[in-house]
Amino acid sequence: MVKKLRKKSQIKTEETQKKHNKKNKQEEQKEQNQDSQQEDQQEQENGILYKLLNVEKDASQEQINKAYRTLSLQLHPDKNPEPEAKQKFMKIKDAYNILKDPKKREIYDRTGQYGDNFDSQDFNAAYEYFRNLYKPVKEEDIREFEKKYKNSKEEEQDLIDYYNKQKYIILLFYLQTKLIRQQGDITLILENIILSENEDVDRFVKFYEEQIKQKNIKKFVKFDITKKKIRLLQDESEEVKEALKDLQSQILVRNQDRLDSLLAALEDKYAKPKREKKNKTKTTQKKQKNEVQDKKKKKN
Repeated sequence: MVKKLRKKSQIKTEETQKKHNKKNKQEEQKEQNQDSQQEDQQEQENGILYKLLNVEKDASQEQINKAYRTLSLQLHPDKNPEPEAKQKFMKIKDAYNILKDPKKREIYDRTGQYGDNFDSQDFNAAYEYFRNLYKPVKEEDIREFEKKYKNSKEEEQDLIDYYNKQKYIILLFYLQTKLIRQQGDITLILENIILSENEDVDRFVKFYEEQIKQKNIKKFVKFDITKKKIRLLQDESEEVKEALKDLQSQILVRNQDRLDSLLAALEDKYAKPKREKKNKTKTTQKKQKNEVQDKKKKKN
């Protein structure tokens, strides 16, 4: 009887243990699922700023700048009268301000957040708003926009704004500002006017000259100085060619150095002993000649 009671008690204990273990496993699985969901959510939030600007997470700073300028032209509240447009557009601006700063971008990529005012839900809402309002930008959309933008009043206004713009930097050590770009300086115009190409240089210069002639803009000294010094955009294929040339030059120099070292080693090994032997032969011949002359003198 006692044995039966013990056996029943043991069975109940085992069943209780099994239930407890099963419950623990379910809780562990639930926690793992929650962690996985949080990771997925964090990964999604980490990329929302890039999605807002329609760029990849590994986009270069130049690509981010270009994407922001393009979106600014398309989505600015001045062109969109909807009440929510301004608030949503500000989120794009906030996203750009984070991604253009290397330190802020590094923190955002690592944590998915930046600062106390960062609200991922607001950015997600802005992203959904713009994705519903505007379809994803494709290559053909950019080309279509380019056709409308070039030679338009909008491009002309951008050219004038850039022409009249001055840029300063603050010198903290001297507690003063320094002018680093004067009005009329168009050296970097191709890097500041969207969708511009090297072929547009003559067109831009002629536009400015016509505007000056009509007295729509002032003629600045910097314009005459810089219109012949405009920095051209380098084609990617040309960059690759230049890189290959540099690499080829480095390989040739390295091979030449190796050849010189090899020749020097061969010369040390084989050429010098021959010279020494030749010198020894000359010395021996001279000694023998002197000995013969001495013998003749003694006989005489």
